[in-house]
Amino acid sequence: MTKTQKGKLDSFWSEIIHKRDKVCQRCGRSDKKLDAHHIFYKRFRATRWDVQNGILLCFNPCHKFGENSAHQDPKGFNKWVETKIGEYNYQILNIKKRNIVQFYYYDIIRLYLEQEMKKLEG
Repeated sequence: MTKTQKGKLDSFWSEIIHKRDKVCQRCGRSDKKLDAHHIFYKRFRATRWDVQNGILLCFNPCHKFGENSAHQDPKGFNKWVETKIGEYNYQILNIKKRNIVQFYYYDIIRLYLEQEMKKLEG
């Protein structure tokens, strides 16, 4: 998969997270810049474009710079996420992220994301 294709999938994934969550899932704000955040790092191929691995956060303070933000306090953030999505869902993602994925299949991932978007559009 090319870098351009990965970028397109990343953008589409982000668009879905924005449409689904609508507001910062930590503080409830919608009046600030909002970012789609990977619960488990996007370097894990198996969950990079899994919409269950995404959560919408305001840029500051919840995503990047706040004392308890996802990037400043990852352990605390992960505990909060586990409570937010439930221990079972958190553990499923944690197991899934460790799956070894040799190749990305652009067309299959794009179709999956298109289906997820259609679910949100009703």
